[in-house]
Amino acid sequence: EEVLIVVDPQTDERMTQAMAAAALNCGAEYGVYMMPIRGKDKATIFPKSLELGMDACDVFVGMTTASGAAIYNNHLKELINQKKLREVSICLRNIDNFTRGGALADYEAVYADGEKLQAIWRGHKMAHITTPAGTDLYMEMNQMDPIIECGIARNPGDAMAWSDGEVSLGPVIDTTHGKLVIDGPICYYGCPTTPVELRIEKGRIVEVVGGDPKICKEIRRQIAEVKDSDNIAEIGLGLNPACMFNGDFEEEKKARGTCHIAMG
Repeated sequence: EEVLIVVDPQTDERMTQAMAAAALNCGAEYGVYMMPIRGKDKATIFPKSLELGMDACDVFVGMTTASGAAIYNNHLKELINQKKLREVSICLRNIDNFTRGGALADYEAVYADGEKLQAIWRGHKMAHITTPAGTDLYMEMNQMDPIIECGIARNPGDAMAWSDGEVSLGPVIDTTHGKLVIDGPICYYGCPTTPVELRIEKGRIVEVVGGDPKICKEIRRQIAEVKDSDNIAEIGLGLNPACMFNGDFEEEKKARGTCHIAMG
């Protein structure tokens, strides 16, 4: 197999070398491609040479640390949908994510739990999320199969992350409404000193009600500057019993007993 490993200048070189060695030990060919760090204006844009590399590979490993750019490219999604390759996201993760906590889970067991949760979730039209912190959200779920992302991707068209352990699904656009209280870590912004409360109507964040003032300011700025970042895009339930509660959102969102919400 041909393994394409995509990094950026902030990726820990130890992780890059370890992934390349793992491919080599499996008898695969590998190539490492360093792409530029992307800002919000080019968040899903790959260099043309990288897109050509995707067409030739069997396994795509996204390991950019500055952003999730390596896995949000439209052509990559097309290749996955066409079952041309399989993919793993190790984006936005550091050496701790790579060697401790959720990375060390029994992924056969986590995946089996993912299949059970998918079966429970499948076919239900309405969702209602409540938490002890005060979240009270309603939404209509889209009719896709809930997505299992539990650390195993053996066949073309499969996708996973690492560390991993969740089942997720997107709501129907414009249907989410209610109150979202965030008491865990937030991508790019860290852990709130006090839970952040958002008011949501017709699928959009219409008010940052309050909470950690620094994070509230950043969310307001993001909504003002980044098109559609006020949209509620995904509901994910964590399943990995080995994940640490260490303040890192990539680690905690996969932890068993958590729920995460994607904006964008």
